[in-house]
Amino acid sequence: MYKNDGKMCKIPCNKILYIESKGRYLSIHDNEGKENLFVGKIFEQVDRLPEYFIRISKSCIVNIKYISSFTGDKAIIGKNLILNIGRIYKEDFMEVISNALE
Repeated sequence: MYKNDGKMCKIPCNKILYIESKGRYLSIHDNEGKENLFVGKIFEQVDRLPEYFIRISKSCIVNIKYISSFTGDKAIIGKNLILNIGRIYKEDFMEVISNALE
């Protein structure tokens, strides 16, 4: 749950593609193509989300269920959304994604 324009909103975790930090705001991108903004810090969200979410950079948390492929430093969601994997997050990402593929 998050507060947007003074209203409490709820987005089911299974519909969230990724969460992106934009300064003081967080942007939740969902599987319907919507972007929802709210005030918050990305590090506060990591512990609130299910285990199928992983932080892949200083400014991004991704739902691994929507990752269609990945390269050494990029996670691809769907057919054309490319998100960068930060150097310090790469090892954790590879471990989580490897376990998810088993």
